[in-house]
Amino acid sequence: GLEPLKERQTIGKGDKSKGKALYEKSCVSCHGEAAIGSRRALAPPLNVQVDWYLVRQMENFAKGIRNHADAAKIESGDMNDLVAYLSSLTKAD
Repeated sequence: GLEPLKERQTIGKGDKSKGKALYEKSCVSCHGEAAIGSRRALAPPLNVQVDWYLVRQMENFAKGIRNHADAAKIESGDMNDLVAYLSSLTKAD
């Protein structure tokens, strides 16, 4: 069989430190410090999502396909930064 990945591979080339700052400003209140989500806030965990899925959902928010007022305001370049940060997190973080 295939060996498990030691590190999650990413598709983006965002800036992880900028992504962390954006996450702390815009996302942490619902998704939590470690991005594990909150059932009470109806916020899914982001620390276990693959990057392409996160980008797709943020694009859907921006296009109005899915409803999320804060995420709809995220610029395309910021999406890459945010995904770079979230992709650095693990389930154990």
